[in-house]
Amino acid sequence: MVARETSTTALETLVQRAAEQAAQAGLSAEAFAVPGTSMTLNELLHAARRAPLLRKRPLVCRALGISERTLRRWLHEPSARLSPAQGERLLRLFAVSAYAEAVFGSGVAAERWLTVPARGLDRQVPLDLIKEPADYEQLAAFLVRLEYCVYQ
Repeated sequence: MVARETSTTALETLVQRAAEQAAQAGLSAEAFAVPGTSMTLNELLHAARRAPLLRKRPLVCRALGISERTLRRWLHEPSARLSPAQGERLLRLFAVSAYAEAVFGSGVAAERWLTVPARGLDRQVPLDLIKEPADYEQLAAFLVRLEYCVYQ
């Protein structure tokens, strides 16, 4: 009987691949930091390992804009590569989920906030704003404002 890879281990593998690709492409860790924080890529990877949100494959697929079948293929084929855009989305997802957990105080509260329309984001779902760099900047800035209770 072959031991199945846990979701946590699988997603750690995926984020390691994304980080390696980012380094090969010359992207710095700061490119994925949430504005207003000093989170390094290593801190981001450590936070990703314990984030309950990131164990939920449908949420990861939604953020990356891929099917669950594609995610399974990536996780089980060591040679499978993420596109640069998908690698960036994955790292943005880890950064935002880790920061949201810090802002809201728990993974459950962070997951709820990431998956329901937010009033301060024109009723957009925060998880959907991870896909584009400009939307990500808006999302990250909004999280910083929430942390400091500045809503305008």
